[in-house]
Amino acid sequence: MLSSAGGTPKDKGVLSLTYDYGATSGTVQVNYVGPMLAIDHKGETLNDNGDGTFSTTTAEGAYTTNGSQVCGVFYPGGGAAPGGCKIRSFTTTDLFVKYTGVKKWVFTASIQNLFNLKAPFDPYTYGAVNYNPEQHQAGAVGTFFTLGARYTY
Repeated sequence: MLSSAGGTPKDKGVLSLTYDYGATSGTVQVNYVGPMLAIDHKGETLNDNGDGTFSTTTAEGAYTTNGSQVCGVFYPGGGAAPGGCKIRSFTTTDLFVKYTGVKKWVFTASIQNLFNLKAPFDPYTYGAVNYNPEQHQAGAVGTFFTLGARYTY
């Protein structure tokens, strides 16, 4: 994790496809953020506290999924979050349409996060509550519509 707790996914990408037909154009965009490890103090030794919990060598409380990683993802009650020490991948789809068929006018419309997908659970980041605003903002906002018109004189 970065110091801002924004995370660094191994894979991140955008795929766009645009189709033009006369005065109308449309774009479909797929946004992908790969899974991320939510591991604190990577490579640090864990000490078994003998009560089912572990502490790092710096004596911080920790939850571990396999005895070798200090997992930063857990529910307030202490149970493991789905996926163990991983924040799941997140994929959203956006649409954009532009129409230029009226003289001096351009009309636009867009839909972000078309399928209204929710951001993956990420209590490890401190930038927001239980989601990562740097990587998964579209999932916190939900489906978002914009309409626009521009007149050129």
